[in-house]
Amino acid sequence: MTPIHPLEYRVKNKLGKRKVKLCLEHDSICCFCGQKTYIYDLQSGDTQPPDMASNEHIVTQRDDGDNHRLNLELACKRCNYVRGHSYPYA
Repeated sequence: MTPIHPLEYRVKNKLGKRKVKLCLEHDSICCFCGQKTYIYDLQSGDTQPPDMASNEHIVTQRDDGDNHRLNLELACKRCNYVRGHSYPYA
């Protein structure tokens, strides 16, 4: 599995577009750990790598946070998973 440059990623939905924008705006750096994140074109059944870029909701969806760009940050999959539903940025 090799990473894809954000500009070469074939976007499948609105959140995918936002992820690409966040990668470009933040040089693909995770907002929590400061490590480089990558976009992967995963196939069904593929395991998500811990350095995979993900949309991090500042106010979690569980707490009625939406997908608006002002409520999204870029995080690696590892940090996004560890944060879980904690709020805010704990």
